[in-house]
Amino acid sequence: MGNAFAENESLFDVGEWRYGTGMGVQWFSPFGPLEAFLGIPLDPLSVEDSSVFEFSVGGANF
Repeated sequence: MGNAFAENESLFDVGEWRYGTGMGVQWFSPFGPLEAFLGIPLDPLSVEDSSVFEFSVGGANF
């Protein structure tokens, strides 16, 4: 859970927080780390996708 805030907004207004869930998998393959994640917002806005899939190859320490 969390949110992004402008400087003039209260950080402690939990009514503005957003919630989501998801799962991911990471495999340290011979070619480098492979990662796949699926995120699902629990309270999506009308302009948001119902889920987000991300895939990455490599990493910061690769």
